[in-house]
Amino acid sequence: MIGRKRKRLGDLLVDAGVVTSEQLGEALKKQRELGLKLGETLIELKFTDENEIVEALHQQMGYPIAKIREAKIAPEVISLLPETIVRKHNVVPFEVDPDNPNQIKKDTVSALYPESEDNKVSSPQMTTDAHLTGNIDMTDPELTSVDGRAISVSIYDALGYNYTVKFKLTQDQNQADKSLYNLEIVSIKDSNNIEITGTDDPTTATVEGGYKATIGGANSIQVKFDADTGNFEYVGAAGQKNAMLEIKPNNPNEKGDVFQSVINGEAVDGIDVNFSYLTRFESNGKSTVKAVRGAADSTGGGRSMGKLNDVSIDETGKLYGVYTNGETKLLGQISVATFANPMALEALGNSVYTTTQNSGYFDGIGTSVDEDGGKISQGVLEMSNVDLSAEFTDMITTQRGFQANSRIITTSDSMLEELVNLKR
Repeated sequence: MIGRKRKRLGDLLVDAGVVTSEQLGEALKKQRELGLKLGETLIELKFTDENEIVEALHQQMGYPIAKIREAKIAPEVISLLPETIVRKHNVVPFEVDPDNPNQIKKDTVSALYPESEDNKVSSPQMTTDAHLTGNIDMTDPELTSVDGRAISVSIYDALGYNYTVKFKLTQDQNQADKSLYNLEIVSIKDSNNIEITGTDDPTTATVEGGYKATIGGANSIQVKFDADTGNFEYVGAAGQKNAMLEIKPNNPNEKGDVFQSVINGEAVDGIDVNFSYLTRFESNGKSTVKAVRGAADSTGGGRSMGKLNDVSIDETGKLYGVYTNGETKLLGQISVATFANPMALEALGNSVYTTTQNSGYFDGIGTSVDEDGGKISQGVLEMSNVDLSAEFTDMITTQRGFQANSRIITTSDSMLEELVNLKR
C-alpha cells in the first residue's frame, strides 16, 4: 500500500497564498541562522502570523481549529492548578469589565494574552469636539483681504480617515459693527488632498464631492465680541458659545454617514466647535487665531485605527496596551494569591513557593496587589537573594580542601624525590 506523501509546511503555505516562493526561500536561509522552526522564522520575519498559518493548515489539511485563547476559564478550575504551573506558564489576572472598559471586574479571573486578537487593534473614533483659541487683532490686514485669515483643523471620521477642514476669518469693512466677524468654510480635503464637499450636478446626475458641510446650519457663521472689553460674546446668536460643524452625504445611499457619532446612546451629527476661548485685543496687528481638534480638556479629538505597540504594568498590577494611535487601553490586572498562613508555604528555591495543607490553598480569584498597600515595580532589577553566610562557609570549606590536597601532593613529591636520591 502506498501512503500519501506528506506535504511540507513551506509548500503548503505557498499554495495557500500565505507567503511567496521568494519569502519562503529567504525564511529557509534565515532558519539556519536563528535555529528556529520554519513557522517561527516566517513569523519572526513578519511574512505572516500565527493565525494565518493555523488557518492555512485548517483549509489545506482539514485540521480543526481550537481557539483556546478565547476560552473563559472558571475560577474553580484555576484554583486546582498548582502555583508552580501558573507561575511557569502564565499570570492569572482579573478581567476588564465588559460594561465599563476602564474598570476591572474583580470577581472573575482568566488567562491573559496581551497580544490576542481582541487586543491587537485599537478601534478608530470620530472627532466629536474642536475649539478655536487665540486672539483677533482688529488691525490685522488679513481680516479685510479676500482670502481672509486662514484657519485649518485636522479631523477624523468614524472609520479613522483623516481630513483637513479649512476656514477663513474675515471682517466686512462696510458693516457698522466692527466687533462682528465672519467664519466661512472654504474646503474639506482628505489625506490625498481631494475635496470631499460638493453638490449634485443635475446635468450629469453625479456627485462632485459627495458631502455638504455647514457650520451652525450654513456655510458661514458670525462671531461677536464685546466692543468695550474685547471678550468673546457669542457665535451665531446671543448666548451661544458653540456651533455644530456638520458634514453630511448628499446621497446617503452612495456615501456613508461617516461623520455621525453615538454619544450617550444618541446619534450626533457633526463636530461641536467651541468659540468661547477667543479674544479681541491689540497684538501688534497680527492675529493668532487657530483651531484645535478636541475639546479644551483634550477629549473628543478622535483617532485613527491603531496597532498594539507596547504593554506596560503600573504599580497596582494593571496591564495597559499602548497603541500606535496614542490610545492606552486597560487589558487586565494581575491578581495576587493570599493564604491563611503564608509562613507555612513550602520554599522550592528561586523565589518560588508552593502550597501546603497548613498554608491553605489559592481561592481561584485572589486580590489586587494594592489592597494591603503593596505595589508592583516594572523595569527594575531585584537584589540578589543569595545567603551570603552560607556561600562564604562553602568557599572557606572549598579553599581548605584545596590547601589540604595541595599539601598531600607536596608530601608525595618529596617522598618520591628521597627515593630517587637513595637509588643514586
